[in-house]
Amino acid sequence: MSLNTIGYLALIAALPLGYASVVDRKSTWALSVVELDGQLPTPLWGVLLGLGVLLVGYSRLAELTRTASSGSGHAPVVRRRSAPQRPADRDGLVQRIRALPLPMGARLLLDDPPTIPLHLVVEEAPEKRVRRAVGAVGVLLAGLPLPPRMRVSLRKCPEPLTPWHHIIAAALAEHLPRSEFKVVPGLDGVDILFHRPDPSWKR
Repeated sequence: MSLNTIGYLALIAALPLGYASVVDRKSTWALSVVELDGQLPTPLWGVLLGLGVLLVGYSRLAELTRTASSGSGHAPVVRRRSAPQRPADRDGLVQRIRALPLPMGARLLLDDPPTIPLHLVVEEAPEKRVRRAVGAVGVLLAGLPLPPRMRVSLRKCPEPLTPWHHIIAAALAEHLPRSEFKVVPGLDGVDILFHRPDPSWKR
């Protein structure tokens, strides 16, 4: 359960307690609340209200900070990439894929399924590890003719505060010009569509 959810639950719980302690004060339930508040240095509804505001505010601030870092980041965004080097053959591409420094839980598939030239599968990985995996593939793509599309499947990865397609776009933009691709969100990941694919890739 996220801090944001806990904060909202605390705010919801503070409402009836505050009503009983400040407005009602006569019903059996309200008298119990008033008696409990008298034993505490701060009324229970006030504690929950403060906690809720604190947690929700912190979560919103963290989300804004993360969104800003996803959009700009500390790494420079690539404006123009160098001339790609075409692999000698499919076996050469397979060897380059196998040499990628992918983090634990990530693997890059070639033509699997056949309609997806490159398929990055990341399982049970936090946001930071997903970024590293996408960045490693970005290094590969920076030196290759671009395929028509690529898929990133996120399997059992914890949902981040920032949407996955923003995170993946930012990680890939560290290695490819942002104008060369579009990231489309899906049910269990994202699809990356390249605007000027090389005809050497099977469509």
